[in-house]
Order: sequence, then structure tokens, then C-alpha cells
Amino acid sequence: MVPDPAGAFRLLLRCCLVCATGPAWAVADRTDWFQPFVSNTFTYDSNVFRLPSSLTAAEANALIDNVSKGGSKADFVNRISAGAKVNWYSGPHRVNMNLGVDDNIFVRNTALQNLSTLNEASWIWDVSRAWSTQAGAEYQQYLNAFGNYVIPRKDMLTNMAYFGKVKYQFSPDLRAGIGVRWDEISHSVRNRRQNDVQELSETVELVYQNATRNSAGIEYRHGAGFYPQRNPAKFSFDQYEVNSLKFVGGYMFSVKTRFDGYVGYLAQTFAQAPWFDYSGCIWRMGVEWLPTDKTSVKISGWQNLEAYQDVASSYFVGNGVKLLSKWEASRKVEVAGEFSWESRNYVGGGGANSSGTPVSRRVDDFFAAQAGFTYRPVDYVDIFLTYRYEKRKVNRVFFNYEYDGIALGVALRF
Repeated sequence: MVPDPAGAFRLLLRCCLVCATGPAWAVADRTDWFQPFVSNTFTYDSNVFRLPSSLTAAEANALIDNVSKGGSKADFVNRISAGAKVNWYSGPHRVNMNLGVDDNIFVRNTALQNLSTLNEASWIWDVSRAWSTQAGAEYQQYLNAFGNYVIPRKDMLTNMAYFGKVKYQFSPDLRAGIGVRWDEISHSVRNRRQNDVQELSETVELVYQNATRNSAGIEYRHGAGFYPQRNPAKFSFDQYEVNSLKFVGGYMFSVKTRFDGYVGYLAQTFAQAPWFDYSGCIWRMGVEWLPTDKTSVKISGWQNLEAYQDVASSYFVGNGVKLLSKWEASRKVEVAGEFSWESRNYVGGGGANSSGTPVSRRVDDFFAAQAGFTYRPVDYVDIFLTYRYEKRKVNRVFFNYEYDGIALGVALRF
């Protein structure tokens, strides 16, 4: 019999979850250098494939059959998760890790079952009182969200990153830093690999921050990106360059109110396709307010050049706002809410393309609302219930979608 590594790993995850419900030895200690966790979340999603409501049932089923034969627009998903946080110290050396893996089981659309993972690791070395270095890596793999392609497919996205940074502390309040980062996004579906992207970026910063956490600084970033699976003759371009300069800062108005933000300028150029070039102001502003010891409210707004991770070669200017709130009703009960809206105006789609044919500019309006309730009967157990609603309106009829979902779960920390 041929061994099934994925099946064996799923069995191991389930055994871990069962064993984790054991005796009081499992009580979490936040000072431990190794902090494992397990959780189980059961979710209902009303529109797994992010299909537009304008489709008839027959049209929707025909598209779903491309991904999961005999599948369903709505589905129940059970997610079994396990992982750990590692914070290890030895003299001038520190190692920080966040490790996690999920077994995602779809009840109706069984072809979508997958293992996803998110892992981060960094090593910090305080060379002297003034010099410090940091090196690390990130690895993430997950099922690509549906909604940006006319024909849906099961597509696993893989994100990899490697980074390094050197800091120099001129004084207790003034520091400088130089960093380098390599990012890579790749698709498992062959005919989507034209959106695979690799980018090497460098960052230089100078930051002042005093004992009261008020800060001001300047940051310059240069990036050079490449689409390894694209033919410029077919897709117009296969590389780009981006430069940005930002002025960053934070200010404590009081012990209960803090401001953070930046304002700057960004220019992205495509030597092979200048009609996709963009340059303009970018900014982000956020204010956090603590009206009581158990309540927090944070509102933020932004304008930036962005891209969906699964369509990394199509850029849009995002203008949005987000409101987050949290209330600790008691030591055991926490209530949280979130509202966000963003207008996404695509770059390079207006006017005319390389052939001179007029093309209308794609515009997305995105709205999301979420409410959550967490109950903590003991310090190492969280029981949570979350509801989320999301809607995207696009001037391309097929890419409109609307869905809501509810999730019930339990998490144990050791």
C-alpha cells in the first residue's frame, strides 16, 4: 500500500487535539519559551466559490463542477490547527518563531480539502550596545480565495520570504536601519503561473523615538520585481521597479490615545509597458483610543498601491477605512467588531492598451463587517463564535460577489 503523508499528518493533528483536552498539566504559562496550541473551528460559508448572485443555479453548478464534481456553492468547513510560539533567549541571541498548520476539511466540496501552513522564524543578535542584526524567513501555503477568475480552480498559493536587517543605535532615541528582503509568490495551477512573482527589495530608515513612544522618521524603499512565468510578447511585461519615500510618525496624545501613520510618494514603472506606470501620494493614518481600561477603538484610513495576491500583476490604488473595536466585558468574556470599506481603482486599464483599443478601467468597491464573541472559562481555553459578512461590487459583472459565514471554535494553549 502506498503511504499517504497528508492523511497521516491529518491523523496526527486529530490525535493531538484529543490528547490536548487532558488534565491540568496543560495550563498555559506566558513566560514559557515554548508555547504550543491546538484548535478546532467549524465554519459555514454561504458562497465558497465567491460566485456572483446573477448566475442561475445551472450556471453556478457548471462552474463549481470545474473544481469539485457535484459540489455545492455553500459548504461547511472543519479546520483542525496545531502550532507553537517559540521565544528563546541566550545572552545577546534571541530566536522568535510562530509555527502553525491547518487541516481544512470541506464537507460537501471534498476536492477542496487541503493542508495549509503559516510559519515565521527570526534570529536577532545584539552584537553590541549599538549594533544589532536580524535574519529570518517566512513560509505560507493556503487555498487561494476564489473570485478573481472567470473559471474557478483549486489553486494553492505559496508565499516565501527571506529577510535581513542591520540596526545602529546612535543614542537611546535615534536609530538607523538597513534591510533587504526577498519575496516569492507561486501558484499550483499551471495556467495561473503567469502571476507568479519574485521581488528583491532594500529599505533604509532613520527613526527618532523617545521614552514616551513619540516617534518620527523617514524610510526609503526600492524594489525590483520579476514574473518568471510570463512572456513579455504575450503579457506586455515581465518585470517592474518600485521606489517609495515615506515620512513615518507616532504621537501619544494621552495615556489613552495614540496616533500612528505615514505619508509619502510611490512610483512604480514597467519599462516594457509604460501605460501601466503609476506615481502618486501614499498615506496611512490611524488613531487608537482606550475609553476605558477594558475597551479599545481603532480607526484607520489609507491610500496605497496594492494588488490581490493571486493576481499579483494587476495593480490598483486602494482608498479605504477600517474601524476595530474590542470590549472585555469580564475576565472571561470578550466582544470584538470590525467594519472596513475600500475603493480599488485599477492602474493601466483606462484609456487604451498597447494596441490602441479603448479599455474601461476596473473599479472594485469592497465592504466587510465582522463580529466576534470569545469566552475563556480558564486561562488556557478560548471558545469563540464569529460572524462575517463581505461584499464586493465590481464594474465587471462576473467578479461581483457576496457571502456571509459563521464560525464556532475552541482553542487550547499550553
